[in-house]
Amino acid sequence: MTETVDVTDIPRAGVWRRLLALFLDFIIIGTPFQIAAAILFATTTGFVQMSGGGLVFKVCEPIHRVPAHLVPVPPKDPNFATECRFSFLGLQTGQSLTVGRSEKQGNTTKNVFRTYMVDLQGNPVEGFSLDGYFGLALMVYLLAMAARRGATLGDKALKIAIIDVSDPQRRGIPLLKAFARYCYMLIGAVPAIVLLAFFLWQSSTDIDAAAARMFEFLPIVLIAYAAWVFVLVVQIARKQDPVYDRLAGTAVIRRPPP
Repeated sequence: MTETVDVTDIPRAGVWRRLLALFLDFIIIGTPFQIAAAILFATTTGFVQMSGGGLVFKVCEPIHRVPAHLVPVPPKDPNFATECRFSFLGLQTGQSLTVGRSEKQGNTTKNVFRTYMVDLQGNPVEGFSLDGYFGLALMVYLLAMAARRGATLGDKALKIAIIDVSDPQRRGIPLLKAFARYCYMLIGAVPAIVLLAFFLWQSSTDIDAAAARMFEFLPIVLIAYAAWVFVLVVQIARKQDPVYDRLAGTAVIRRPPP
């Protein structure tokens, strides 16, 4: 006879365990990409790049010489240009140039800008970015580990696990529940996603122009997201299942499932 488990009696994982586990997973997946990016950036003189993932160090400095014939063209009458270098353990993995105009309008500052990928010499290049592939690899990893084992490598290191509250003795959770869980985590980002989609539609899918328009609404977006994060932190700190776990029918516990 199978023993019935009351999931309400199982201790929930706290905020720091969850965050540290996710940080470890980020490093585990990001490190191979960063190493590959550092090698490819050097061997292709900047054609292959990566600006995120893993332990990225970013250094930016203003420049006075803006390359000619930038495509798409920078905003009209630009008054600033910044070059940023991305590195991993001292090895450069990417380089970008941001050109824009900053102007004071009453008590607010309006920024319009475009960002370009540049090579080792600082020249614009239509290069190849590994960032999207890192994001895809991380998503596949999180979903696969949650579905197959109920715990990522980071979760195992912090001694926590994800369970299906309707079947807590099962190892892992259904794939659809895992997918829904990570989608529900993005509820707080909905205002930003909606605004970005709207501005992309207005600017004919020009991501930089849309990002510049988004900057004008940044306070609203940040307040909405901060409120969402605050609610989640309070729930987790009280050892309650946060909203996204409740919606998905899952829970994060402080010990591996039976």
